[in-house]
Amino acid sequence: RGSWGQNGSINGIGTRYAYMPVIVNSENLVIPDGNGGETLVPSGEPSVLANPDLTWETSTQTNFGLDLKFLDNRLSFGFDWYNKLTEDLLFNPDVPSTAGNWSPYANAGTVKNTGYEFQLGYENHENEFVYGITLNASTNKNVVTELNVPQARINGINAGGPSWGAATAFEEGEPIWYYRGYEGSVGDNGEFIAKDNDGVEGITDADKTNIGDPWPDFMYGGNIFMEYKGFDFNMILQGQSGAQNIIAWLRNDRLNMNFTEYFYDNRWTPENTNASLPAPTSEGKFYQSDFLVYDNDFFRIKQIQFGYNFDKALLEKIKISNLRLYVSLKDFFTFTSYPGMDPVAGMGDDNGQGLDKGVYPTPRTAIFGLNVSF
Repeated sequence: RGSWGQNGSINGIGTRYAYMPVIVNSENLVIPDGNGGETLVPSGEPSVLANPDLTWETSTQTNFGLDLKFLDNRLSFGFDWYNKLTEDLLFNPDVPSTAGNWSPYANAGTVKNTGYEFQLGYENHENEFVYGITLNASTNKNVVTELNVPQARINGINAGGPSWGAATAFEEGEPIWYYRGYEGSVGDNGEFIAKDNDGVEGITDADKTNIGDPWPDFMYGGNIFMEYKGFDFNMILQGQSGAQNIIAWLRNDRLNMNFTEYFYDNRWTPENTNASLPAPTSEGKFYQSDFLVYDNDFFRIKQIQFGYNFDKALLEKIKISNLRLYVSLKDFFTFTSYPGMDPVAGMGDDNGQGLDKGVYPTPRTAIFGLNVSF
């Protein structure tokens, strides 16, 4: 298989007229009335700067694939390679305060995504015991290849506390909206020490660097089903690796809020001098560091369902055509070392993916069901 195509999009901005300034009511102006007096006149001003050069963002994707089947179609294999280039990416960059107004939307850069997708499956429907398994995996490499604004990078969203400032950044040569912060270590007395990366004396914003990103390098999943003499079983698997979250609910302006046991047990104390975390501190740079960035690798059994279909010959005697009992467990089992409440918790904003602000975790759901057909 092979394909090539282009799509235009304005989904990143949510409005069709972002190139135009919107006039809003402003303060009343005091105008001489010509008779020696003054009068108040309603006035208006642009609510945002205009950008008459704004255009669609364009995604160009190339894909090559291969599908193979063996053993009378019982065994299947699929392979794909993709290359997606999104140009003239739409979002709202910073402008200097000297501009005197809010920044307009702009075509601020180009992002490239490349990767591979694999699928392997086997099914057997020939015997009384019916079964099948399908496994899939994919890789992705994301990088900003061009920045169409004068500054070296575009700052993204604040992680939540006043210390962070912009926690994410859009920069050429880096993953889109990667995490930008300080690399830190624990001092002899438990103090936080930020690494000097720019070689200039003193720790400043210039010492911040790439400390992670929210985009998985590897994603995988699977489905297993079985049927035997009225019994059926189905299981869905899901997992990922290579991405990180920021623990954005740990903030130095909320030092008395609840936090997980992990940060308590691993803090530096005189009795725990080999701790992986500094002593409790309100030092702002700690809350802008890789100490709050954690791998969100996980393996999750997304769903397990077990059911039984009663024998139709038996059901005919009680005028029922179908009767099925089942139990389903959804999101019950997640295996991860992530210290937050849920490894997939993150903000919905494009420039804030992976910022864990303590949202309610994915619930574990148990469903018991009865299906009856007459």
